[in-house]
Amino acid sequence: MVVCICVDTSTKNGVDFTSVRIHSKNGVDSQTESIQHLRRQIASPRFGEYHLFFSNIMKDTQMHILADSDEQEVVQQVQVGAQIETELKEKKLSVEDALNATKVAVEEGIVVGGGCTLLRVAAKVDAIRDALDNEEQK
Repeated sequence: MVVCICVDTSTKNGVDFTSVRIHSKNGVDSQTESIQHLRRQIASPRFGEYHLFFSNIMKDTQMHILADSDEQEVVQQVQVGAQIETELKEKKLSVEDALNATKVAVEEGIVVGGGCTLLRVAAKVDAIRDALDNEEQK
């Protein structure tokens, strides 16, 4: 198998970014070594933005590996492909549903682990209140 990782660096609207494209001779783009290479690149970025293009299906576990590489990553564009039109429509609707749910959660201030955090802080409210000097702050 021949895997080629093409890295293109350029500037758009004053922002430096790099485009990473993974290609392989047999059409399998997301090999483990390529994913690990990308993970190392994303974990210690040299550019302001990374644009990743995959021309093949990635396993969910590989997507999670890349997503865990950078805590501040932002997905700006998702392209969905399929072999037949009905399958494509179904996939696009699924992606749109997930995107809309995420947008609503962000707008409403819903965060993962928020309930757990609230319980932990509630237990410490009295100690925080006692530590305040100003009566108005209490």
